[in-house]
Order: sequence, then structure tokens, then C-alpha cells
Amino acid sequence: LPQPPDAAVPEDAGKPRVDPDAFVFYPEPRHAQISSEAVPLAGFGLAYACRGAVPPGAVRAFADEMKRFYGFDYRPSDDARIVFEVADTTSIPNYDAIRFDGFALVVAKTGVRLVAKDPKGLVYAATMLADAVKMTSGDTGAPAVRLLSVVDWPRLKYRPLQDMLRTHGHADKYEVPFYVEMLKRCAIDSRFNMFGFEPGAYYKWQSETNIPVSARAWDRREFESVVDWVNDRGMTAYPRMNGLGHVRHWPLAGKREAALYGEDDDTNVLCSRKAAQKEMTKAVFGEILDICSKNPAFAPKFFHIGYDEIRWQTDKLPEAQRCKLCAGVPKKELFLEQLMFLYDWCKMRGVRPVMCADMIRRYHNGLNAFRCAEVEPKIPKDVVYDNWATHDTFEIEETTKAGHENWKLLTAYNDNPIGEDFITGLGLNLCIYNWWLTHAEDYGLLAQRLLADSMWRAAPRVRFREREAKLARWGDYLIRNWSRKPIPQGTEEFDPVVLAGGSNWTGFAAMPSVTSFGKVPVAAPVTVEASARGAEIAVGRRAASLCFLHAADFACAEDKMKFMSGRHAGQPMGGTPMAEYEVRYADGTTERVVVKYGWNVSDWTVGKGFGGICACYPIDCRAVWRSAANAASLHEWVNPHPEK
Repeated sequence: LPQPPDAAVPEDAGKPRVDPDAFVFYPEPRHAQISSEAVPLAGFGLAYACRGAVPPGAVRAFADEMKRFYGFDYRPSDDARIVFEVADTTSIPNYDAIRFDGFALVVAKTGVRLVAKDPKGLVYAATMLADAVKMTSGDTGAPAVRLLSVVDWPRLKYRPLQDMLRTHGHADKYEVPFYVEMLKRCAIDSRFNMFGFEPGAYYKWQSETNIPVSARAWDRREFESVVDWVNDRGMTAYPRMNGLGHVRHWPLAGKREAALYGEDDDTNVLCSRKAAQKEMTKAVFGEILDICSKNPAFAPKFFHIGYDEIRWQTDKLPEAQRCKLCAGVPKKELFLEQLMFLYDWCKMRGVRPVMCADMIRRYHNGLNAFRCAEVEPKIPKDVVYDNWATHDTFEIEETTKAGHENWKLLTAYNDNPIGEDFITGLGLNLCIYNWWLTHAEDYGLLAQRLLADSMWRAAPRVRFREREAKLARWGDYLIRNWSRKPIPQGTEEFDPVVLAGGSNWTGFAAMPSVTSFGKVPVAAPVTVEASARGAEIAVGRRAASLCFLHAADFACAEDKMKFMSGRHAGQPMGGTPMAEYEVRYADGTTERVVVKYGWNVSDWTVGKGFGGICACYPIDCRAVWRSAANAASLHEWVNPHPEK
């Protein structure tokens, strides 16, 4: 394949690790003036004002965090000193340069202003303001915020996060409050601005009741409540459905459905010429579009029709079993025929189709046995191409110049720079269950946050080398901000607990030198293993929180493989409980700290490659100690009874 030009050094290479408690923003803003002077947050009062079409979720992104951390209860008031505003122009320097859903955030002694041209930008501004308060105040200080002025905007207009629920096989139903909390905590922080949903069997379809769905499916009310949450943030939820291939999961779930809708009565590909298929497709496409269009102000402008990795099986079947409607028609013509049917339907419904590009890319699947690349010139120019694979990127420049819009929706994080100057959208496909847990690796939280830099600030420059440098520099800082907790009764003092006196240990081994994690000292760099009866650690003092440096491992590689094969079994949404600490107080009462694999502890053995390193960083983790082969996470538990 053609090789892209290499820059000499990745941008983050050689730069020092960002301190987890540093006052910095990620992605780094285009224009920022940050003073070392801080002012009490209470000095601005407990009121806010809205000017223009401010999305309610923008206010909540700030106010809810301030209530959770500091007990502040904000109320609307016309003369408030904290102002959320949607405005085309302001007197703020550099504001006129803002593109798309950028924003301005100004904290002055006289008040706070959050301003954006697009309402979505206010959500990012509000999140940044909440982060600024937490970073200024530290874990235990009174709420304060530094004086600052930030003006920032993305390089790309479209930044989709696409959840392909149909592929997951998740064990637990996605409970809506938990799911939207993950969108808020992770996806919004990563500055995605469009949310695509491909539910398949994980939605109880009303327009098509003959196709079986999962027992863990959302009903319409639940699906609509997810869309409501996205709209509340001023953003769009859009549909994704497979319009030709990749339909084994849904709708071609079995022989009966294949006979109704599939080509050659097969579960791989829809039949382009069966009338029943077209009626079913129009019904389910219409239903999901109606759900995503519930609020007309945020109705989607795009519909992703799938169209990737289409694998006809006709040549493997005896003549008598082949579809009579499609007999003798080249597959590339059936490909185009179904595409034009979907295109016409989308035009009628007022949305633009987005299609995966691999089947028409010569470097990928376009010149396989089906030769679909040969019909590419006949595809209407207002169809958006989704270049999800590295092999697709080599033709982005060519098709852009021919009149097509191109996006990259990655099927795992990568920093391939080819075609970056010609795309209008960059995002991520979530092709894995429970994407907030560490097993998601290069689909997961850290990968999403690193992608934010490419979506928002700067295109990658060095093929497949930027990611390791970014991870080394920003990893601890990013997980520190995910895991911050209110610690109202604490001080800034940390006191190590010596493990050597613990009873019931079955193992005790030296650990490579560890002295501290930011402010948290480690007195004895050792590893210990508890017996089945448990092990006792004497704390012997009052504490506002306890920080556990711990790791988990499987007995053998086969055990891990068996556990991870849970693609069709999976883990609970909040991680798999695998151990617990019992905190015993002087008065005899106790509290349980449940240790959950994937949520607040990850593997002691570091996996291979970039994805394996990403898996070292659980969402509920204050810091990570990591060598080339091993990793341990520092989990902070806040004591609900600090007076004891």
C-alpha cells in the first residue's frame, strides 16, 4: 500500500508526563489565558442566567457537579453573575474565529460567562468550568476557580460516537440511567457531538414483530429516553441500520427470516429484489428515524445505512437453492440497486445516507469477486462515505475531489493520517459490549479521550506512532479526572499504612520501586496475596478516604480467554465483583468495598499492544503504576463515616 509521509517526531514524544493534579485542559485549547489567582466560587452566588437557546443539559453539566461535590444548589435568575449564552458575536477576543460548536469560557472577578454560537458548545464550556473548579479546589479545599479566558473550537464539524448494540451480546440489559451516565461521564467529556444507535435485536420493534429480539432489549420508552437525554445536551441522536450485508445478527436471525428477506434464503445478505424485504426495511428504518426525530429541533440530518463487508454466498449453493429473483444479475448491480432504493427512501425522509466505503474501495473489498468498486461512479454525490478501515483511507482524497463528503468512523482507535485533510467527520464505532470497562481496550474510555485530540484540535501527523506518546503523557491525568470524588471531611495529608504487620498473608514479594502517585505516598513497595480467609491490615486512625493499590490476574491464560469469550455472555455493566475489603470501625460496625474487575481494578499482566495498555486504566482509578509487563491501579474509597 502507499505509505504516508512521516514526520520526524510525534507531537507528544519526549514531553514530560502530565501530573494527575495539574491544572490543564485536554484537548489543549487554541486560545487560553490561565491565571494562578483563584476566587471563591461562592462569591458568584448560587444563581445562573440563560441568554438565547441554551440547552438545559449545559446548565446541568455544571450545576449537577457542583451540587454533588460541594452541596451548591443553583437556581435561575435574570441578574445572576454566571451567564450561559448563545450568541453569534461577543466582545471576547478571538470569539469571531470560532467554528462549528466551539465555545468561550471567561472567569473574571466580576462573573463567569459561557458563550457559544452553537448550543452544543455550551455543554463543553460547562464541563470545562466544572473541571476547572475541581482542579482549583483539589480534593478537600473550599470550592474555588482560577481566573481564566478560553476560546476553543474543533477542527471537524461531525464527531460521531456510534454504538452498534446489535453486535454486543451483552449479559445485562443496558439500564438507561447507567447508560446515559456513561455517555455524560465519558462521551460528552470526549466532545463527541453526534450519537448513532444501531439497536438490532436490542430494541423491541413495534413495526416488525415477527423477528425475535433479545430479552435484554430496550422498549420504545427506554430508547426514547436515551434520545431525550442526548437532545437535552443540545445534540443529535441518529439511526444506523444495516441495509444489505451484516444482517446475521438482525433481522435475519434464522431460517424463517432468511426465507422472507434474505437472498438465496441465506442469513448473510438481504435480497435486493424481494418486496417483503423492502417493506420490512422501510418500516424499521422509519421507526428508528421517528424515535431519533422525536424532538424536531434535534432531528437527525444523516442516516447510516451500513453497507460494509457484504458477503454473498450464492456461488456456494446448488443452482436450485439460488434466489430466482436475482439469478444471473451481477452482485455489483444488486449492490447498486439496493443502495438506490435506500437512497431514494432517505431523500423522501429528508436525511442524507452515510455508507461504509470498504465495498467500493479498490484497496479494500472493492475488487473482490463482487467488483462493487466498478459501480462507485454511479453513486449519488450526496452520499457520505464512511471510511472505517485503514485500507479505505487511500481513496479519500480522490472521492472528495469527485464531490463526495468523507468521514472516518474508526472501528478501534488509530492515528492514521492519510486523508485527514479531506474529511469533515471523525468518530468511533463501538463494536464491543460495556465499552466503559477496561476489556474494551482501544474502543474504550482512554482511546475515546485520546481520539478527542484528533477530532478537536489537530490531525495526526505520524502514522500509528502518536498514540503511545499521547498515552504516556496524558494517561494518568485523564483517569484522575474520571475518578475524582467528593471528599468533604478530608485534609491534604496522606499517611501510608504499612502492610508488613498484616496477618494471614500467603505471599509477600518485593515490587519494583514505587514511591508515590502524585500526592499519595507508598510506604512499602511490596505485593501481597490474601488467603481464602482474608488478610487483616491495621489502619488504626481516622481517615476521610482509603487508597488501595491493587491488581488482579487470572490463574492462567485459558481462564482469561474463557472469561473474555463472554462476547455472548459478558460482564455486568458495572464490572465483575471479584473481591472485597471489609472496613471495620472501632465501634464494631463495618462497611464493604466491593472490588470490580474492569471498573476499579484491571489486569496485573499488561496485554499486548496499544489496546493492552489502554486496559490498564479503569474508570474508577486515581492513578496507575505500570511497567512494561505489569500494572496496578490505585482505587480511592471515600469513608462514609470519617468521624470514626
